[in-house]
Amino acid sequence: MVSAQTTQLSGVAIDSITHEPVPYATVRIYGPTDNIKPVGMSLTDDNGHFAQEITGKGNFSVNIASIGKLTTSKTVVLNGEPTTSADTIYMADDARAIAGVEVVAQRPLVKMETDKMTYNVQDDPDAQSATVLDMLRKVPMVVVDGQDNITVKGSSSFKVYVNGKPNAMFSSSPSKIFKAMPASAVQNIEVITNPGAKYDAEGAVGVLNITLRQQGGNAQNMNGMNGSVTGIAGNKNYGGSVYVAGQQGKFSFNANILYSHQRIKGIENEIDRTQKSANGDSQMHSITRLTNNTPFAMGSLSMGYDIDSLNTLGATVNYSGYNMKQDGNSTNSFKGGVYGSGFEYSNLYNTKQKNHSFNVSADYQHFFSAKHDRYFVLSYQFTSAPTNAENTLLYDNSTTIVNEFTYQYSKNHAKTQEHTIQADFTQPMGTGHTLNYGLKYIGRKNSSEIDYIDDVNYSDPYTIDGTIGLKYSQTSYNHHDDILAGYAEYSGTFNKFGTKAGLRYEYTWQNVKYLAGNGENFNTNYGNLVPSASFTYNISPMQNLGLTYNLRISRPGITYLNPYVNRSVPTVISYGNPDLKTVENHNIGMVYNFFTPKLMLNVSLQQTICGNALSEYSFMSDNVLNSTYGNIVRERNSSLSVFANWLAAKNTRLIFNGGLSYADLYSKTLAQANNGWGTNFFTGVQQTMPWEVKLSAYLIMQGKSYTLQGWNSGFQGLNGSISKSFCKDKFNVSIAGLYGFSENGSFIIKMRTNGNDFSNSVRLKVPIALFQVHLAYNFGNSKVQVKAHKSNIQNDFIEKKSETEQTQPKI
Repeated sequence: MVSAQTTQLSGVAIDSITHEPVPYATVRIYGPTDNIKPVGMSLTDDNGHFAQEITGKGNFSVNIASIGKLTTSKTVVLNGEPTTSADTIYMADDARAIAGVEVVAQRPLVKMETDKMTYNVQDDPDAQSATVLDMLRKVPMVVVDGQDNITVKGSSSFKVYVNGKPNAMFSSSPSKIFKAMPASAVQNIEVITNPGAKYDAEGAVGVLNITLRQQGGNAQNMNGMNGSVTGIAGNKNYGGSVYVAGQQGKFSFNANILYSHQRIKGIENEIDRTQKSANGDSQMHSITRLTNNTPFAMGSLSMGYDIDSLNTLGATVNYSGYNMKQDGNSTNSFKGGVYGSGFEYSNLYNTKQKNHSFNVSADYQHFFSAKHDRYFVLSYQFTSAPTNAENTLLYDNSTTIVNEFTYQYSKNHAKTQEHTIQADFTQPMGTGHTLNYGLKYIGRKNSSEIDYIDDVNYSDPYTIDGTIGLKYSQTSYNHHDDILAGYAEYSGTFNKFGTKAGLRYEYTWQNVKYLAGNGENFNTNYGNLVPSASFTYNISPMQNLGLTYNLRISRPGITYLNPYVNRSVPTVISYGNPDLKTVENHNIGMVYNFFTPKLMLNVSLQQTICGNALSEYSFMSDNVLNSTYGNIVRERNSSLSVFANWLAAKNTRLIFNGGLSYADLYSKTLAQANNGWGTNFFTGVQQTMPWEVKLSAYLIMQGKSYTLQGWNSGFQGLNGSISKSFCKDKFNVSIAGLYGFSENGSFIIKMRTNGNDFSNSVRLKVPIALFQVHLAYNFGNSKVQVKAHKSNIQNDFIEKKSETEQTQPKI
């Protein structure tokens, strides 16, 4: 009796230059004695992986072929073991085949997986003339509304990474930064919808990872340098960027520098408010006109050094910052109720906000074998994100009927600092099975120092000298968290099934201290056990179905905790709440992905459940509208999102990114509830014209969105661009525009807020009509994609912000 020896032979096909997977390549395996008739045959999946059962022993030849690639062979010795791997097989472009064959297909613009999506920005022709905010409108499960607020899976509670590292400033003000940042500086945008146990428990519904123009490469034969220089000029903005990457032997580096300046004039904000009281209803009407200036700068440098084949070192330095300035004037009228016969006043104000972020990180990686499948990483990162805000108010025709309107000046210096140490291990457990585990410590300090001056004699606003009539107060506040975490996560494949499951435990020591001003010091400790899991079924090499679950938490940051009272106008004050608790979100999702050379389709169903959601809310007190925050909402969000990218013809691509959602909100504290349906979609066409001129046109439609106390209306607009490359794609010229379907190309957004004793209506007009010219020049060897260091640190601390962040102060 003869017993046959069967081995499962696996491997992965990778592009030798870009290091992207080669999907749907033909794999033929030939036996030791016959190189004509294969003993096994299959296709690589959309990640370039293949697996084939082979019977016998000896030297077998793995032959991989794909259109536009040189056929690649590799010899593998089989000795009858149950499983073995051919490891990574690199495939090079075949210039002759490409020149002789017309391929009517598309490079995968979106890589779709059960727990994440990757949008390849550089493969989108619109990247030459658009901003990162424009590109986000195309990304699955991401929505950008008319006020440039960004939501992921229907929530603003997401974390932003840059090059795989958390960036505190990006997370706290993503819309401002992405609106100023050219898409040409970005390689891809990754949406991690189901962060596993390896990620911090923080991050709420997901993570946006913005990868700048750098990607992995083969360390061999990659010596060289390349880069690009860009410039942008338009009716509302101007700027430029420089990108350089290089490698020499074992050393590699990537560097990015960019600057942009935006100026929007003619913003109008009209408010009508009714207050109910025993003295009758009172009305307020206000109209504000302002100009917004936002210069933005960013720089990054990453370096890597291969000590030998088993040990590598890496380091990164990143800086980003913006200085926003608003100048405006408003007219205000009051009548009825507590205001009696009424009065009017006007005021001038100036607001300045400086936000900067700096981080530096270093990593050491050690591989335990030449296969590079078992390794250890030790990482350190320091982050500092200071913010300075100043508000100045001057009044004309002031009256003392309700308040004594005086010159006012306030200054708030808030800062977040973090030290992180992390150790991670990756351990294979047989072919297709991996165990990840590790430990992490984070030391995080939030602080706020506040000065407030009320000077009836209008003395020097920057001098605190005891002048008669000068009222001065100060608050100094520290919020310190020490977080220790451990995790373990298993991932495995079983034929057509795949699974990832993990458990993470975090323990937090929290210390709150008031150095000046009112407030009680306190300490508290608590732990969080955070499970996550995902299951995938590969229906075929071109489609899969996934089910995901995770528990995510959100520790409120300095924006929500800060006790600073913003007295920008006498009828409204806003302040934070130092007593806020950690928010827990349960997220359940189902994902369907389908891919062919011409069609990409993603359909996602999502359900988020939260019993102590953090919400901004308003109420009237002493005839002043108070706005603050609280863990006061029971929230249920359901959503269906659809993404489709269809190569309808050789030169025509159609894109759709949209969804339907339902929000159900209830607060026992306020005895209020709200619910409703929301819609959004972004759809359009990319067309290649004669002479390789590329044209894009998109329709943007946004429906209502809901908060506990009201709603925001939708908006409509049109976005488009035309571009042409010259000198063998080394020089590109693009013209782009954005036009709103309201008066003079504006976005007009209406907002409604209802409390138990007031109602508030807002009409915001933003003159969004934009026209700009983009020039780009590429130099060096464009085929060289330099290997870049990517930090292993993954801090998911989220600096929460208002769901309805606006471009003007409240009145």
